[in-house]
Amino acid sequence: MKASEPEFDISELLALVARHLDVRIPEIVREMRDLLASRITDLGGDPHLVEMLQASIEGNVTTICHILANDIDLDSLQPTTAAVEYAARLAQRDVPLAALTRAYYLGQSMFLRLGMDEIERLDIPDGIRIDVVRAIADVVHRYIDWILQFVTSVHDQERRRWWNNRASLNAGIILKVLRGDTLPARGFESETGYSLTQTHVALVAWTDSSSDDQDQQRGIDQLLRKVAALLHSSAPPLVAAADRSTAWAWVAAPVMTEQS
Repeated sequence: MKASEPEFDISELLALVARHLDVRIPEIVREMRDLLASRITDLGGDPHLVEMLQASIEGNVTTICHILANDIDLDSLQPTTAAVEYAARLAQRDVPLAALTRAYYLGQSMFLRLGMDEIERLDIPDGIRIDVVRAIADVVHRYIDWILQFVTSVHDQERRRWWNNRASLNAGIILKVLRGDTLPARGFESETGYSLTQTHVALVAWTDSSSDDQDQQRGIDQLLRKVAALLHSSAPPLVAAADRSTAWAWVAAPVMTEQS
């Protein structure tokens, strides 16, 4: 008589893989942080943003391991505070949503590779191994889809709020300068992020679109940034809201000299 083959519980094997990954979380987080910061230019320049990136990665990796270990349904989860704060901060720094989305997909690929490495070390039949790979891939894909919905919404809302606040604040400070009020150049730059000690090109941008405020603001902002790029500006334009569909802007342009 043949000895019966041992039975394998996929959920138990997922929990085993999760425990193996869990003890490596500090190492995984550092490697993923370095990968994302080096591969995605918008994420790697500011040390504070890199620190927030690490915290976001740690929160997401820990959550995925927790899901795998305990067979948790996504409906019972809330996004980690670090992931939400990181998405909001990127919006405040004008980092595009595409950079954040790419970071999640690169992180997903790295986590799946690490998970499959752990599965390869398990002493299980090849057929069961394939089932475990499929199961971990399904969990990770569903989690990334779920968390991206949250952070995308946070990024969009924060960018809209930040644009409104920044443009309104800028308008008040700019009016003081235009009235001739005394305002140190350093103080102006500290408040607005824009230096007065350069050549300026003044612009007025508006839209006749009937779309919502967010779409109008995004369109105006993108247009002004394109103009700044065409003028070879070394910094983002200074934008002030005149009303919901109109903006005043100043672009730092290189000093033009006559060619002999």
